[in-house]
This record gives sequence, C-alpha cells and structure tokens, in this order.
Amino acid sequence: MQSQLSDYYLHIGIDTFIDMMPGKANNWHDTAPADGFSWQSVALPNGKTGMRVYSGSYGKKINDAFHLCVKTLLNAGHNLIIDDVADGSREVNIWLDELKNDSVFTVGLACSITSLEQREIARGYRTLGSSVEQYYRVHHGVKYDLMIDTDKLSTQEAAKKIVEVLQKY
Repeated sequence: MQSQLSDYYLHIGIDTFIDMMPGKANNWHDTAPADGFSWQSVALPNGKTGMRVYSGSYGKKINDAFHLCVKTLLNAGHNLIIDDVADGSREVNIWLDELKNDSVFTVGLACSITSLEQREIARGYRTLGSSVEQYYRVHHGVKYDLMIDTDKLSTQEAAKKIVEVLQKY
C-alpha cells in the first residue's frame, strides 16, 4: 500500500513494539505466562485448540505505548497504516474513540480457516493455532469501511483495492 498511495504513509503495528522489547519479557515457547506477551491455549468453537496471545503487565504497558505513539505520530502530521489484530469490537472501539478527531478508514482482512492454517504452516515462524483463534475473535461485532477477502485477492490486489476505495473516502 505504501508504494501505491500518492502521499507518504508510515506503517506501524504492535509487532514493531514487540521487536523492540527485550526477549526475556516474552515467552513464545510454551504457555507459561510472561510479563510481556506469551501464548495461552484456548478452546475454539470448532472443537479444536487454538493459541491466543496473553498480555502480562509489561505487555499491557507496551500496548498502551503503541496507542500513544500512534496518536503522537498523527498529531505530528503523519499519515499512518495501523496494523493491529484487535480483540473484536471491544478493541476496535477503543481505537475509534482514541482517534475520533482523526480521519480513520478501517479495513478488515479475512480468509478461510483452511487458508489460515496453510499460510501459518508455510510461513514457518507462526505458532500453529494462533491464526484460527484470531479467525473466531478479531472480526466479532466489527463493522469495517472495507472488508477484503484474501482468498480472492492477492496481497497486491488487496492493496490496490484498499487504495482505490480510500481515494473515494
């Protein structure tokens, strides 16, 4: 999207902040809680087990810093692509409230469970079961300005579609 947009946009997401964290704050190897972020095993509606990210006290501070940084960058006049895996309408509504004085265009990205599982394995670095857990949670109760089915569109096609719709917004 950055290359297709006529103006400059910074891409920012929680992963940017996780990459800045000291490794000892997080536990990505098993389900033991961590001060930062760790995995938690959860039962899914399809009867399987999924993996959900759990935020410890330091992880919550990092998430708050992410939100503050977004607001600071917007206040400084930057355009942003905010990349977040939100906890359904609860977290999306927090974002919308925090950014109520800014121009916000929301995009949901979705695909089938089969595609999620295949992509998770193909990437090789994803925790198996995390994408399916997100499938059942992230879009719950959320109304987006644009919804993209990534089973039907490639990454480049999806970016082009977002840019086309955004230009009319």
